Formats: sequence, structure tokens, C-alpha cells
Amino acid sequence: MTILTSKQSFLRLITLGWLFLATLVLGSFYFVLLSIFKNIPLKELTTSKDFKYLGGVFTFMCFLVPCFVYELRYGHRLINKEIFKKESRSQVLIIIILLTILTPFGAESINIPISWYSDQLLQYSLSLEASYNAQILLFLDFKSLWDLLWALIFVAILPGFVEELFFRNYVQPLCINLVKNAWVGIILGAFIFSLVHFSIIGLFPRMVLGIILGAIFYYTQNLWLSILMHVLNNASIVSTVYYYKDDAIKMKAFLDTSNTIQPFTTMWWVGLLCILPIFYLLKKLKKTAQLNSNILN
Repeated sequence: MTILTSKQSFLRLITLGWLFLATLVLGSFYFVLLSIFKNIPLKELTTSKDFKYLGGVFTFMCFLVPCFVYELRYGHRLINKEIFKKESRSQVLIIIILLTILTPFGAESINIPISWYSDQLLQYSLSLEASYNAQILLFLDFKSLWDLLWALIFVAILPGFVEELFFRNYVQPLCINLVKNAWVGIILGAFIFSLVHFSIIGLFPRMVLGIILGAIFYYTQNLWLSILMHVLNNASIVSTVYYYKDDAIKMKAFLDTSNTIQPFTTMWWVGLLCILPIFYLLKKLKKTAQLNSNILN
């Protein structure tokens, strides 16, 4: 990792942020023009089935274009073979166990209690989640196994790859250089990761996921492992929705995030207890990375 001053790191983070926002604005402007050209209201266009693949490509470009421009500006290697190492079976197993712990008991169990929200903030947060779920359901409208395959590509594989490339390969090292502390940098990078998803209710759970993804990359310096964790996490959501596709009630309950902002419940404390095994597994992952490095050397 290149050692930069705090000022250099801050300026480069700002550059990445502006590049992301510029790509987002240009993409949004394209959809406005498309709405005018096709004479379709923008809201109707963005909730149509024809939009979902364009939306998927748009999301892909929002993270990939800033990486390419940043590479041209600063000479950062976009595809650095040093961070794309061959993973061991033990590392893959640890990733699967981590995900198994995190999915039912971890991040989604720990959220900001509903009593901390004002009425206006709560309503705004729920409306954001409803809009987000509507966009996700465009990809998860299953009619056949082909729809499942496309959903896995556009919701799990592509986002998992480009988001990890953007956040772990670019944002996180800059955050660590900015604050000169690894864990504070990982947490800051995870906060930015969660913030970019534009979800208030999902802010803390997604931040927890970002911290774990950041720790995986920091300990192993292997982007394949954080990509694997990210892809499997998203794929588990897609697979669950596919499983419930014929049961509207269970589907709605699964996508309903309002139950994660209730006052401190048993699941909240279970989620906190998961911190210990998660840290233990991360330490094991670090040891396997060191062992693999010694073998290669």
C-alpha cells in the first residue's frame, strides 16, 4: 500500500467522491433524456422491467468509471495481480462460516432502535427503503431459472466485484492513510461504503458488513476473498427471494426492514455476541494468509 500524507489521502478521497457523483449525475441525466425521448414519466421508467438491465449497467459504471479515471490521474494499477491471489480451501471455508454467522444473527440484528428516530426521519427512512426494495424487486421478478441467473449476475456478481474494487482497493487504503490507523480507516471506509447505498435504516447493518469485508482484505491483501464474501452475501438474498417467489407474504416479510429498528431485542444481543466468533475467524484468516505467504516465499 502506498504511504501518503493525510492531506494527500484526503484530496484523493475527495477526487474519488467527485468522480462517483459525476458519474451518478451523468447517468441520471441520461435517464431523464430517455424519459423525455420515450415520453414516459421518469418514475414510471425507473420502475419498468426494461430499466432493470440499464440500471444494473449504470450501477456497474458508477463504481468502475471512477476507478479508471483515478488510475489515469494517479497511476494506480486498476488490476494489480498482487491483490488477486489464489485463495486456499481453508480461507474459502472461513469466508463461508463468517457469512453463515453474519447473515441470520449478525449485521441485520444490530440496528439503531426505533426510539432514536424522529417521526419525520422514520417516515423518510421507510420511504427510502420502499424505493430501494422496488428497484431490487425489478431484478428479482422471477419467471424462470434464466431470470435467477441474470439476477445473480446483476445483483450479486457484478456489484460484488466492482464495489470491492472501488471500496477495498481504493477507498479503504486512502482512509487508512488519512487517519494513520488501520481499524479506524477500515471503519471509516465501511461508513462510506454504507452511505453510498443511500439507506438510512440499512446504514448500520451494511456498515458492519463493510467492516468485515474491509478486515478480510486488510488481513489477507487478497481482493478475491472480500469479493467472494460480498457475492455470496448478495447471492443469499437473491436465492431467498427466489425461494419465496410464490409466497407474497413471506417475500414481503423478508424484505421488510422495519422490524430491524425495533427496541433492543434478544436478536440484538445475539448479534453483539457474534462479534467474538467473527473476530476469531478474522484472526484465523490472517494466519492462513501469513502461512500462504510464507509458503510462496
